[in-house]
Amino acid sequence: MRLTRLSCLGFRGIRDPFDLDVPPGFLVVTGRNGSGKTTLCDLIEFALTGELRRHADDTERKERIEDYVWWRGTDPPRERFVSLCLADEDGQVHEVRRTPRGLEQPGSEEDLRALIVDTVRAPLSPIARILDAAIIRDEEITRLSIDLPEADRFRFVRGAIGETDLPGYAQTLRAASELLKERRDGSVGQYTAVRSQIASLSEKIAEHRAEMASSEVIATAEHELRALSPAVESVSELVQQGRRRFVWLRSQADQLASLAEEVEGHQRQSAWIQSADYRSEGERLVAARDAIAQRIEDTASERAALANELDALSDADAGDVLRSGLLDAGTTLGLSSGRCPLCGSDISEARFHAHIAEARADLDARNARVAAIARRHTSTQAKESGLRAEFEKAERELTAHDQLSAAIEARRAYLIQAVRELIPGASELDVLALRKAAESKREEARALERNVLALEASGAAERVQQLEEELTLVRSEGESIKRECAAAGEAYEKGRKALHAVLRVEGELIEERLAQLGPLLEELYRRMRPHLDWPRLSYHIRGDVRRFLSLQIGEDLNPRFMFSSGQRRAIGIAFLVAVYLSTDWSRLRSLVLDDPVQHIDDFRALHLVELLNALRKHGHQIVCTAEDPQLAGLIARKLQGLGDESGAVVELSYEPGAGVKKGSVRPIEPDRARVIRYA
Repeated sequence: MRLTRLSCLGFRGIRDPFDLDVPPGFLVVTGRNGSGKTTLCDLIEFALTGELRRHADDTERKERIEDYVWWRGTDPPRERFVSLCLADEDGQVHEVRRTPRGLEQPGSEEDLRALIVDTVRAPLSPIARILDAAIIRDEEITRLSIDLPEADRFRFVRGAIGETDLPGYAQTLRAASELLKERRDGSVGQYTAVRSQIASLSEKIAEHRAEMASSEVIATAEHELRALSPAVESVSELVQQGRRRFVWLRSQADQLASLAEEVEGHQRQSAWIQSADYRSEGERLVAARDAIAQRIEDTASERAALANELDALSDADAGDVLRSGLLDAGTTLGLSSGRCPLCGSDISEARFHAHIAEARADLDARNARVAAIARRHTSTQAKESGLRAEFEKAERELTAHDQLSAAIEARRAYLIQAVRELIPGASELDVLALRKAAESKREEARALERNVLALEASGAAERVQQLEEELTLVRSEGESIKRECAAAGEAYEKGRKALHAVLRVEGELIEERLAQLGPLLEELYRRMRPHLDWPRLSYHIRGDVRRFLSLQIGEDLNPRFMFSSGQRRAIGIAFLVAVYLSTDWSRLRSLVLDDPVQHIDDFRALHLVELLNALRKHGHQIVCTAEDPQLAGLIARKLQGLGDESGAVVELSYEPGAGVKKGSVRPIEPDRARVIRYA
């Protein structure tokens, strides 16, 4: 996405209609102070964001910069607007137009963001983040780079490369359940693995881009790989052999690390079975089993006694039935002429019925006793059955406890064999030795991988493309896992400790994105050459929850206090251009520089122009302002390349009462077109 046209009416110092075509290669704008060069940069920023960040926080006489966006002079124009046109890779032109009423084209701010950025990976306020580095102004070069406090510098870079803070979950952390904690821990583990993979891919891409032209590195890598495979002749086979060994080394490292964890667990179990607590547990299990056995014996004796008593009572059951029938018959017949119907004896009515009642009571008592004994017998049987189940369980627990020692010893033999297979000659289970061996394998694998990547530099462009495609897929997976991690964390994590853990994950994510910035920043710093004694610049990130990003040269020296103002501007330009190039979620391929050579000596100004030429050759459109027309011509000549993209030099002036005017426009054809025409 590149600029193709700038238009406005009644904007800042431009009263009359103003139209300027922007060539696809570059545009150099020259003119005296106050001729409107900065206004063109303001036009681009205001069209894309609807605001001007310059003096955004300044207030004087209750006025702000917003009060001076539109023409304030005499004879106001009939209309006020700003417009810029952008062409995408397919050549389709999109207009962005704003008026005092707001955005008119496209239909909404969301549509504008979708046009300019990849909304899936973009941070909050993405267009403003883009312009922080895509529009480089003289007065902001050091303010947004070397003069930024370390924490603000980290936030600036983090915002530009597309990562935002994970949301805080302090209000909901206490209500989370243990189930969601397990889900969160699993998501964090997966996310950490994916983040590690992304960091690895990012480092590979950065290394390819920075080292593909280094023949000395390639020769060294080939020599070291041939030392591992002396019989291999072809480079491709050498690379394949190196990759196979790399896979083997990584596998060995993973196995050693996993085995170290198993050995550590085995040692904890071994310590347990040798402890007094283990012996006490065995004694407790034996005592519990014996107690249950005694209860079973007592219950069985009680059940047998009740069974014998039931048997004895059962023999009298037949006589009791006959007696019951006899009593029923006597009750039914009653006395016959004052005599008992059963024995014929002379008895009174009252005495007759009293005898029957006594006999029936005795019979009922016997039946109640039989029923009670039967119930006790049934209860005792059930109790005995339950005790036997408890006894079997106690036996199983005791057997498992007694067999634990043998199982641990068998596990020890297995682990020793596994260790010997990975470390021949090893006889002890040493966790520290296993971890050192794993780290040694990883270090050897990393060194081998660097050599293989360096040797593949002849096909680096294709390899970079493959890695970027893989990186896109992994990032998509990482975003999905990131959302799962955030959701689970929101439901469970509690207090500042959990919140800090989430912030640490985010910080690690930023670090892997910054892996691409380091080599790029160093390369741009080297091109600017701010100091002969310190040709290298690096960055350092520190902090756990609150992150800090510092710049350093030499032996941990701070260039902010070592360099002059011109040298600091050179570092600032390198820093901002590196951030601009790292903003890979942006579709905008235009870099705007507002008088960047001011306060920079001629030597570093030439290096800056060479840097801009390199950016243009890599497909970036350059828009640069310069007060000196001779310098503007030099910049145009340096940006004029052998490609097919043209450029232009435009001169601005200011007419009192009428505002900024466009003067001469000198097209700059690419060298190839001029050579063909002259031939």
